[in-house]
Amino acid sequence: MKWAAVIVLLLCAVPVAAAQGATAAPPSKAARRATPAAPQPLPQQFAPPQEAYASFPEAAAAAPAKPSACQVRLQKLAVFQTLPVLIGPGDCGADDVVELDAVVLADQSKVAVIPAATLRCPMAEQVAQWVRDDVAPSLKNLPPLRALDNFASYDCRSRNNVRAAQMSEHGKADALDVRAFRLADGQEMELTGIYVPKDWRETIRASACARFSTVLGPGSDG
Repeated sequence: MKWAAVIVLLLCAVPVAAAQGATAAPPSKAARRATPAAPQPLPQQFAPPQEAYASFPEAAAAAPAKPSACQVRLQKLAVFQTLPVLIGPGDCGADDVVELDAVVLADQSKVAVIPAATLRCPMAEQVAQWVRDDVAPSLKNLPPLRALDNFASYDCRSRNNVRAAQMSEHGKADALDVRAFRLADGQEMELTGIYVPKDWRETIRASACARFSTVLGPGSDG
């Protein structure tokens, strides 16, 4: 769910005469000694919308005690930690967030996510299913899959770190950059490695395209 950042601007009132360019007489000594007027109530249009803040606890708040429906499903697929709501500047942030530590394969072996990825639970669930159902089986003639090399997950930034560009899905915890997969014998299957069989790399890309709405690979961004 995309949440709206609320920016409250407390504007100082400008006297009407000054705004119209009129010349005002300097205040008398008595006026300067007078007690300052009581502060005026903040106009309703500038009042902080407290309900907007109430929906999102502080970033340091404890994670919800009750797991979401997604987290219940994810418990069968992965090892993870629940995280508090992420609150960042602008549109950055997400709820139902987890730290994905490992994917549990059908044979109960684990594929470590190194380093652990910070993702919205629905994204983490899709990543786990992709690794279990597509990536691991594609390596059937090679040593078992043991790790996913995570190049980037949650990161509050614009696309390609270009100022004023559209918000990256990384800023919503809905993106994962995968550099390589590591096998039990220490071999690395880099997705941009020219020594890695091209047909395997194309198989992995096609499987990702079938699951995720946007897939960027070699040649997608010069």
